[in-house]
This record gives sequence, C-alpha cells and structure tokens, in this order.
Amino acid sequence: MPSETTTPNIGLQVASFNQSNWQVPTNYNWNILDLIFGGHITVPALSVAEFTISNVGYVLASAFVNESPSGAFPGNVYTLSYAPSLLLAVCYNGVVLRRDIDYTLVDNRITLEFSTNSGDTVYALYFR
Repeated sequence: MPSETTTPNIGLQVASFNQSNWQVPTNYNWNILDLIFGGHITVPALSVAEFTISNVGYVLASAFVNESPSGAFPGNVYTLSYAPSLLLAVCYNGVVLRRDIDYTLVDNRITLEFSTNSGDTVYALYFR
C-alpha cells in the first residue's frame, strides 16, 4: 500500500489509511476538493437579488497555494511565500501535522517541533 495518494490537479498529498502515524480514514472526497481548487468544477452560482457569485472554484483557485516552504533540510524552521489567511494543512512526508502540537505558525514562518532529515518533504496548503 502506498504511503500517500497525490491528487492530479493541485497535488494534494493524502496519507493512506493504516499507517503507523495515521490510523483513521478521512471522511472527505479529496478528488472533488482537488477539482474545485484546481478550477475544473464550477460551483453552482448563488444569486441574491442583483448580486451573483459564479464559478467560485476559479476564484478560490487563484488564492489557493500548495507549496514546499523554503528552509534547510535537516532543520525545523520553514518560510511560506505568503502569510496564510487560512491554513488548511501542513504536511511532513505526506502526513498532515497538528497545529500547536507538531508545529506552530507565526506570520509566514512554520516551526516544527522536531527536526527533519535530508530527503524529507514539508509542504503547506493554504489560502493567501
């Protein structure tokens, strides 16, 4: 069984079930989230009087960031390109980390509570 699955449009890396550090299945369709954020699914328009929101997916896609922050490996401090307005996830080797337990975020700087090794990956999913 692979340790992660990567979605095709924006590269969400979802940890596979029954890993030593990921014991519960997620109750979410990650492929639909990938299609919405990638701008491939148009969210049905919402009309209120003369105000219409259409293709929310396209608007969200331009504000959505999936990046490997800058920083040294091995190390524990990594810098994002933007200060997130909404941080969705920080992942280490494809596993979602817990905020204020596994890492802290101040402005655009992520500080891990452990040190990474050479060859490891850290990435973040967020809205800027």
